[in-house]
Amino acid sequence: MSGSAGTVTCTRCGGAVALEALLNAVTCPYCGAHVELRPDEVERLVHYRHEVRGRLQGAARELEHAESWNRWYGGADAKRKHHFLVPIVLWVGLIVLLGGVSMAADAFGLARGAGGKLLPLLMFVLMFSVMGGYMLWFYSGRGGRAKAAVLASATVSCPKCGAPHALRPGEVLDHCRFCAAPLLPNQRVMEHGRAEAERALFSAELERSRAERRGMTALSASSGARSTPYIVIGSFLPMTLLGSVGFTVSFAMGRERGPIGGLFVLWALAGANVGLLGLIYLYRSHRQDQLDRALRPLLSRFLALPLSDAWAMNGWLDRHWAGSVPVQQMFRGPYFSAVAGAAQGYPMLVVANPVGASDDYPGFVSVRLAAWLSMPDSAANHPAAVAARAHFEQLGFSLSWERAGPVALAVHGAARRWVASGDGQRLADAVERLGHALRALGATPVDVASPPV
Repeated sequence: MSGSAGTVTCTRCGGAVALEALLNAVTCPYCGAHVELRPDEVERLVHYRHEVRGRLQGAARELEHAESWNRWYGGADAKRKHHFLVPIVLWVGLIVLLGGVSMAADAFGLARGAGGKLLPLLMFVLMFSVMGGYMLWFYSGRGGRAKAAVLASATVSCPKCGAPHALRPGEVLDHCRFCAAPLLPNQRVMEHGRAEAERALFSAELERSRAERRGMTALSASSGARSTPYIVIGSFLPMTLLGSVGFTVSFAMGRERGPIGGLFVLWALAGANVGLLGLIYLYRSHRQDQLDRALRPLLSRFLALPLSDAWAMNGWLDRHWAGSVPVQQMFRGPYFSAVAGAAQGYPMLVVANPVGASDDYPGFVSVRLAAWLSMPDSAANHPAAVAARAHFEQLGFSLSWERAGPVALAVHGAARRWVASGDGQRLADAVERLGHALRALGATPVDVASPPV
């Protein structure tokens, strides 16, 4: 934008009065006249500066949070260091190293005499060095600085000499580089500054939300919460199965003398262990198939596509969702299914994660339609929106309206009951009605999550 900036002139001689700060009164440097600034003008400028600074400080805080998430969880370096193979390689390598040192000490006779006393110390030093090296590698390169918001200055001209100048958002006083006249933002400049500050705050909030989602998706992918039954029951497998094999070999070679019934008991325990793991796998496969069938009507109704994993879901959110998502909804449980399509032209995402990973991350089923709503509170009272809410409530879903679009959510028992009912057709009907409500509201579909503010 361009235009003349505001300034302060002497009412007696017309000279440009120099200002070092916003004061209620100054003295003309040419004729000595007393020049008063209108109190309402000073208050308006101070309020403008405070308003813009507050938004920019909020944007800086959001970008700091985003940088923290990227540094520790969501960035490329964080993903590499949180890879699930890292602790496995670390502990296996440590065991092999300590075992190799112990075997070498026995082979060369170093475990006897004074060497035997120094061997535990050597083991401790090696273990400390390996763990210390791992911690050094894990925390190295974690430094970073949050990027600053990019703001466009307002191009103005000096009202005294006409020279071009630029006023940054929130700047209420500057001086012309040629005639030193004070430059004050007029109404157009202040509107531009507020719009830039609001845009910077919105972009920072969006960046923080994306960083949170990336971080939580990475944490969920590296977590063993979904594998807890396999870990607990599988931990007995080395004892039962390897023990059975070992005793069988000993019996076959004549090293063991005892009742053969004990050997059958060992094999029965090993078989039960393997069978229990198999039953868990079959049960989970059945539950996952049940979940996929519940979402199948949405695929045909909205020409939707199934999403392969949480990363694909996150990609949809990054592209279409111009708002935040609770971090509890980014940590998947043992059963997960998601579909993406379009309802009445609005991008649609349905996520079913009915069994939570823990009490802190409860199970849920969510429906999102990406539609920009400048006044979501008033949208919720529209008759079409009220009718859509009634349809979702019949299925156990609550319906909320956000700036990024409507969100239907069923949690805990409501989510499990809907999956058990397999009533995907009624959910598709409710989503269709929600799309019609957005059409009635005149909402704008969001293709890339950066709508104007």
